[in-house]
Amino acid sequence: MDRKSSGELRDGLADVLNNAQLGIPTEVTSRGKRVAMIIPPEAWDKYLAYVGAELRGLVQERQDEQPGPLNDVLTDVVSQTTGAPAVSETETAGS
Repeated sequence: MDRKSSGELRDGLADVLNNAQLGIPTEVTSRGKRVAMIIPPEAWDKYLAYVGAELRGLVQERQDEQPGPLNDVLTDVVSQTTGAPAVSETETAGS
């Protein structure tokens, strides 16, 4: 896996996209904090297959009803399906 800051990403986007085509994911950071992953489409497809159609449907339903950051949507769906407390990074960042 490769790691780039947001500034490095701006300057080297072509290389990052080329790496993704070669199967190499890139972690993107901002001020030292991980903020995004750029992954090969095949890896995303495998992830979606792993998650399963039911969970994807729940995520899509929640996103349709109340659009928002994907992390918050996933947190809510996991909370609803597992009973785990629904605390997202967005909520804890303000604490």
